[in-house]
Amino acid sequence: DVDDAAEVGAAQYLAGSFLLVALAAMPDPDPTDHTAAFLLAGLGMVAGTLRWMARDSGPMASRVANLGCIVYVGAIIATARPLGAAALLMLWPVMNTAYFLGRRDLLAACLVAVGSLTAGLSLNPTVTADVALQLVPTAGILVATSILVVLLPERIDRLLRHLPRTASTYVLT
Repeated sequence: DVDDAAEVGAAQYLAGSFLLVALAAMPDPDPTDHTAAFLLAGLGMVAGTLRWMARDSGPMASRVANLGCIVYVGAIIATARPLGAAALLMLWPVMNTAYFLGRRDLLAACLVAVGSLTAGLSLNPTVTADVALQLVPTAGILVATSILVVLLPERIDRLLRHLPRTASTYVLT
């Protein structure tokens, strides 16, 4: 449902913003990223609020919001010091796309996610080649999980379509 996609899209921006604020407020050996974290948190709050207000605007708004959120996470990756698990935030918009929008949009989201992940890692001066190589599986996790999210409802739909025939031919029923 498009309304559900919009609500989840708004929630992912807002949750990411609150997470950035919470992380920046914690003791940190390298606080040089706190200004960027607060700026990105503010941007995320604005984007989440706008997404919530435009929740009746249809699937195109969901597409744009999800792709925008993926790029937003790329900016978080580019500024996070230390990087930590920031790349896993890409799961939210990619899963939103997989569940609500379908295969073609998922392909676009995965391509943008890999590009955004690559750009964020390239722009973050604290990321070494070893860290980047360790994060390559993140892209694989994004793609594999999103494919599963798309295929699972399709599988359930097939099983439900065959249920009447199975019920009428099964020996015990």
